[in-house]
Amino acid sequence: VVLTTVIILSLVVLAVINFSFVWYLLGGFSLLMLLYLLSKDTWLSSSEEKNPLSVASLGVTALVVLVSFIFIIGGSSLGSKISNITGINYLEVRPSVEATFDVVKAVYTESALFGAGPNRFEDAWRLYKDPVINQTYFWSTDFTAGSGFVPTVFATTGLAGSVFIVLFLLAFIYSGYRTLFVAKIDQGWYLIGLITFVSAVYLWIMSIFYVPGSAVMLLMALMNGFALAVYVANNLSKNITLNVAENKHYGFVLIALVLLVV
Repeated sequence: VVLTTVIILSLVVLAVINFSFVWYLLGGFSLLMLLYLLSKDTWLSSSEEKNPLSVASLGVTALVVLVSFIFIIGGSSLGSKISNITGINYLEVRPSVEATFDVVKAVYTESALFGAGPNRFEDAWRLYKDPVINQTYFWSTDFTAGSGFVPTVFATTGLAGSVFIVLFLLAFIYSGYRTLFVAKIDQGWYLIGLITFVSAVYLWIMSIFYVPGSAVMLLMALMNGFALAVYVANNLSKNITLNVAENKHYGFVLIALVLLVV
């Protein structure tokens, strides 16, 4: 009941904001989840294996799919009507994908390995933006980020940061594949792994095409951590166990490493 209420309220907020990309992403993910629930918990399972919560989960997921596709089809007209009713207008200006990658290519010609430097996209934008932008209303706007978080990191950290992000994403997707489709794990672990992995992938896709706020980025890190914890806890990877209770030297080293990272 609580989750359903939160989902409905979230749909209301999305309807007010009416961010088209979120509707496309949410509709796609919810449709995949609906197909997954239909195949796993209803039609393709025996009567003994059916989950009693399938009807509720199917209903909520179907509601999200329906609302998403309604706003995908009629987003402009619905958005204007909702804006007139609520008196809320939402407008956001950010660099296009083409303008962002033009900056990335220009940065790589100067410093391909390390890019422009952390948090220096604004400097790179001033140097390498398309001169045509100077003829628009945004000629003096200094954007601190590009079209998405990941493209911004490509520009500010160069090939070094880009390669590490790509390798991490490939490793994370592989771990999720093994957890959800290859290994036979407990149903409770499976549920946690499914929720956290799908949430993390959703937020990573969002970060590729958009620049989320710090709260969303922290949530993405949390979902990544939970999904990888499920992967490790079920012995799906080779790992080293350090017992801090038996050897306090390990605890000291771990604390020192955490402080160093912070």
